[in-house]
Amino acid sequence: MTTDVHHSDTGDPQEHPPQPRVDGDGIPRWIHDQLSEKKSLRIWQKHKITIFAVMALLTAGVVRLAGFDVVAISLSGMICLGIGFQCGIFLLRKSFSRSHPITAIARTMIEEAVNTKLSVILVLLVVVILPTLPLLLDADERLSYRVQFFLSWSLSGTMLLLAMLVISLCCHSIADDIESHQIHMAFSKPLRKWEYLLGKWLGVASISFLLVALAGIGIYTFTTVLARSNAVDSQDRLDVQEQVLTARAVAKPVHPSGDAFDQSIETTIAEIRERDPALFDKNPTGARKKIISQRIHEWHTVTSDVYSSYLFQNLNEAKDRTPIIQLRLEPWADNSGISEAKVRFAMWLNERPFPVQNGIHETYTFRQGVIQTLDLPTSVIDEDGQLKITIANKNLVMAGEDVPTSISFTPGDGLEVLYRVGSFEMNFIRSLLIILWKLVMISAVALAAATWLGF
Repeated sequence: MTTDVHHSDTGDPQEHPPQPRVDGDGIPRWIHDQLSEKKSLRIWQKHKITIFAVMALLTAGVVRLAGFDVVAISLSGMICLGIGFQCGIFLLRKSFSRSHPITAIARTMIEEAVNTKLSVILVLLVVVILPTLPLLLDADERLSYRVQFFLSWSLSGTMLLLAMLVISLCCHSIADDIESHQIHMAFSKPLRKWEYLLGKWLGVASISFLLVALAGIGIYTFTTVLARSNAVDSQDRLDVQEQVLTARAVAKPVHPSGDAFDQSIETTIAEIRERDPALFDKNPTGARKKIISQRIHEWHTVTSDVYSSYLFQNLNEAKDRTPIIQLRLEPWADNSGISEAKVRFAMWLNERPFPVQNGIHETYTFRQGVIQTLDLPTSVIDEDGQLKITIANKNLVMAGEDVPTSISFTPGDGLEVLYRVGSFEMNFIRSLLIILWKLVMISAVALAAATWLGF
């Protein structure tokens, strides 16, 4: 009887090195673990703003070396905004790190803001669009127009994008909690309903504050850089400082006759009511408003044989603070039939002719329908803070007409005095606070709507 003996291989282990573990189709296990855990995706999700900023920094360096300074500045702005957003998110996470139900809910909102695709897209739009706007401006345009355009579009664009972000974040958060049943798990813990909503609102408000602050810093920086660029002339440079980068108050004209003008309107209304009672029977309020509007339009119309005066009051502060105020007007040539007709008029300030050059009282000639801004010295304002502007029609007689066409100003904003009351910085901060207040209110309404519609 023979016995089969199986001998184990006791050779050198180096001759048969251990093979790496494989999974699936022969892929090494360590590679499979990396892919299954999606570490690269997690790295991108966690540091996407920083990665974007580094890429923009490298691109800005290349562009700067190529000689495109403006583009390099814009890319640098993207870098600063991106890094600032990442640092702000870090600080918000630290601020809401306490183990309290409200701060825990707020912290989850912050995480949703940096992980939701739509939120990330809107944040990137803010980071990209603000530094890009200066590239869209025409370098041959007046500097005052460019600065004003940038301020207007950047503030309104920021408000629009952040409002979309707030609404989408609030609605998505509530809906996702309900759909994934996370809200049931949340309320199984000692969490009140008002704490849940307050935490959501606090998180959205914190994100809004961070983005408004970053956008404000970016807009102010680019405005300062843009304001230092080349101007068309010295007047253009002065307009930037005195008309754009300043906080101004507006004074509307009142009739020099005061109560007598109001009394004349009442007399006219009484005469028309007596002559045509049916006009007031159907809609007395509407008829009264129509008559008042007609009389005010007549007062804002300068005919060929009448001098029209407009009184501006309470200008004591303007006289004390600044040597120059601005008269903004929009003249129209009535019944001219020409789209690009011009108006010509002479002006007096408190009965003194203005402007006077070499002893000659000069006239103004403007194209109709175009807003004009005239610099007026505050020395002409009297001790009571009043300035009476008198305008005389100097239009030429058109072919086929016997008298010159009338000149009219749109009641309300067609004739007004503007004067400086504060700095651009304080006015800009007030604008940012208004935007933040609107976003906070929008977030509250969005959360209320999402809660009501979701349940």
